[in-house]
Amino acid sequence: MSSTSRKTKPSVAAAKTTAAARPTKAERRRARAAEQAAAARRAEQRARRLRWGGAVLAVAVVAVGGVFVSTRSDSGGSTSTGSATEPFVGGDLHTVSVLGNRLFVGGHAAVAVSGNGGKTWKDVPSLRDADAMGWATTKDAVLVGGHPGLYRSTNGGATFTKVTGKGAVGDVHGIGGSGDTVYIASPESGLLASTDGGTTWKTVNAEAGRSFMGSILVDRRTRSA
Repeated sequence: MSSTSRKTKPSVAAAKTTAAARPTKAERRRARAAEQAAAARRAEQRARRLRWGGAVLAVAVVAVGGVFVSTRSDSGGSTSTGSATEPFVGGDLHTVSVLGNRLFVGGHAAVAVSGNGGKTWKDVPSLRDADAMGWATTKDAVLVGGHPGLYRSTNGGATFTKVTGKGAVGDVHGIGGSGDTVYIASPESGLLASTDGGTTWKTVNAEAGRSFMGSILVDRRTRSA
């Protein structure tokens, strides 16, 4: 006697297991809401990064190699020059400074300035090879320090001249000022101070400051050094 195969219906337990494996409408809604929240967080993180990137435009552009178009060869000579949109500072970027509404970037070979937030740039010829490593402002001047020494501007940073005579300081690695008080850090002389806007200097500590580099913050309430 031949047997006839018959299709069997799934058991009630199996049907319940299959139904339980499928997410409910509420679970699907929660999953969609979680995905949307995660996407919103990612979008906000991207927006914050863009806002922060705009706030530190100069540094961000430097990080991707876009602020300057020059590189320094092994022989020490620059291999290219800047343009209106890409400032020339040499192979080493040393400083970024804001003076009023202008942005200065300084390097081993040159300094460039922008008056429109980094959209266009101009070379500062009087600071060629000044190796700008630090900036300070006094009541009457802008001071820049570097390996060759100290440079001063009395026209708001339009042009600079190297300080000579009794106000001269060699190899300035760090500098900062407030009012007429200025501090300078030099690997040759240590920590120096001036209370007359950089006209004369006195030694504060012949050892301290020899390894300082960059900006020195000076409390604007300081009256004497």
